[in-house]
Amino acid sequence: MILAILVALVIALKLSMNLAQSRTLPADYDTVDEMLASLQTEVQVISRLDVLPKLEQSWRTASSIAGIAGVGYTNFEAAADADVNRRYSGPLKHWNAQLEGSPRPVIAVAKAIQARVPAFLYDYAISGGVMKLNITVVGN
Repeated sequence: MILAILVALVIALKLSMNLAQSRTLPADYDTVDEMLASLQTEVQVISRLDVLPKLEQSWRTASSIAGIAGVGYTNFEAAADADVNRRYSGPLKHWNAQLEGSPRPVIAVAKAIQARVPAFLYDYAISGGVMKLNITVVGN
């Protein structure tokens, strides 16, 4: 009986050793630590980024900048020519607006808005000396 147990133990040990030698590590095993360090660096960079300001405050600021410059600032969804393909559709909380007026003041207002609040510029049209520029103000 003891001889059978010893034989079974030796066979199991020999089989385990042969299987262990035939195992291979994945090709990218040596680079896993480097990839983890790279990802950790990216996480640290992202965690240091500024948090978006409140959307309502950003909207008021953008509206005020346009109002002071005499440029029309309307909710884009309320505009007659509103089109889903001509506005922001990303994951951030947002409101779409349309700036309307002479081209130079509209562009100046767009630059001023982008300098003060997080905003994306989208489709524009110029007809009869009047420029319409779609923007999106984002926030949290």
